[in-house]
Amino acid sequence: METTFGTIPIYISADQFYLYSVLVPEEHLQAKDYVEDIKGWNFMVSHGWGYGCSYEGGEAKKQLFPPLDDTGSYILDNGEPILFYRHFYGFEEGQEVYFELNQRIAHVLDVHWVERRSAYCKLDALGDLKNVVEVSISERGYLATMDFDELELYMFLTDTALIRVFDVTRYRDNPWFEDQGSKDQISLEGESELHAHRVIVANDRSYLRGFQVIRRQTPDETITQVVHGRARRPKQYASFIALDWKHGVVAECSCAPDDLGNYFVESDLPFQISPAFFRPEVILKYKQDPDKYTVEERTITCRGTWSVRYDINKAGQVHVYLRDLGNLPYEEQLYWKSFNEEPKAGISERAYKTDFLAEWYGEYDPLHSLKRVLSQFPLALQFGIERPIWSAPEGRNPFSRLAYVVTDSKKEWEDQILELSRVTIDRLSKKNIRKVAKALGCDDPSLGSLKLLRLCLASLEVAQEVIEEVVGPLEMLWHLRSSGIAHFGDSVPDVDLGKHYAGLLASIDNSMRMLAEFVEQHYFDISKDGRSQRVANAKDG
Repeated sequence: METTFGTIPIYISADQFYLYSVLVPEEHLQAKDYVEDIKGWNFMVSHGWGYGCSYEGGEAKKQLFPPLDDTGSYILDNGEPILFYRHFYGFEEGQEVYFELNQRIAHVLDVHWVERRSAYCKLDALGDLKNVVEVSISERGYLATMDFDELELYMFLTDTALIRVFDVTRYRDNPWFEDQGSKDQISLEGESELHAHRVIVANDRSYLRGFQVIRRQTPDETITQVVHGRARRPKQYASFIALDWKHGVVAECSCAPDDLGNYFVESDLPFQISPAFFRPEVILKYKQDPDKYTVEERTITCRGTWSVRYDINKAGQVHVYLRDLGNLPYEEQLYWKSFNEEPKAGISERAYKTDFLAEWYGEYDPLHSLKRVLSQFPLALQFGIERPIWSAPEGRNPFSRLAYVVTDSKKEWEDQILELSRVTIDRLSKKNIRKVAKALGCDDPSLGSLKLLRLCLASLEVAQEVIEEVVGPLEMLWHLRSSGIAHFGDSVPDVDLGKHYAGLLASIDNSMRMLAEFVEQHYFDISKDGRSQRVANAKDG
């Protein structure tokens, strides 16, 4: 069977073709009679563990039966099945049958069932789902396949070989025949070791029954590298136009670790922290797929499989150190290379201070500041219960999609306007703000959260210019969002979209910071008897 590499069948039950896979200790295949032993196999797909009773001396004794019990082969009895056939009797019609991967294999290979792919999956180096074990259930029968690289790793860890037993019947009209006709034994040695018994009756009926032994094909030294967390195959590295500041030149430099130097070993190689520069559009791919990538102020992360540090210089270029580019998968390196260009300015002041001077960068960063304000936003006390005036979006990292605008792309700007509105205005609690308005006697059922907020602050005798500072930027953001996203119309405005958004971000940061301070100062608290706590405190004072 030429199915010993790539994606291999591990279970087939269809059209008079049966194949099932079992892992057995390699040492058991050293016995002289192992071929005759395994040839005696006589069992169907394992349903897993079972229980029952055995009788000794007329007395019933409870017993657990292992998945491979009474297979007709001593070697297979002591083997480990890869897949179990499960049947949920009485369940939804058409959904009773499913297949379960051996849990030990699933745990060791770190694979998980993904229903929409009908497969046990893991993430590959690019952060994409990779099918490791695929299962197909149809009217014709069942088929399960497995990635042999993954199976081979498990075989290495457990010192096992793969045994695939098979039984194939072929006929034209009449499916029944006796064990008559020409008979022969088939034995193939080598990488695809196979032993079988074949019977041919006339020209229209035959069957083939036997087993195949598949041993590991990759050298132990290579798989040992995988166990140590390295790639199975040698990694490739791209080269980039970079600022080789060690030699004071802009040159094409490889990001391979062996082609880079450091401070501690004298060499003529460029430093690992030589920066390469890129057009800002390089980041758009990551912003447009927030389910896969997390873009933060200085880091891009892909589902925990890789990450890269970056910053943006005064010329608007994204820059990354060669060392960090070398940590990316090769395919990702090639993507970055397509945006590579010569430097138009040096690295950012922030990168210089933090990465070279080891100093804290204390300059105001509106995005970082806003995220901090929102993550620490206080609660109001209403009727003796803590309630939110603003609440964070759901999710483990609710602000992961909020980022700077780094290109002149109108879509990028629009996306960030939507996102900024989503995490600020949309999360204001109209219900709890209205409670304050009712306590102050200024409620208007027709008003939304922003206008109610303005009314409440005015009723609490907050100065008009302060109210404008709190509510004005939020109203501007709402206007930008609600007027077809961009109130500028169909054409891109003749302004720097990055600077425009950064300015708006700073004003929203100030708004939310001031609103948080008002909440902390009990402006939105309501006493248990339904009065504004702020007004009550003022009267009592």
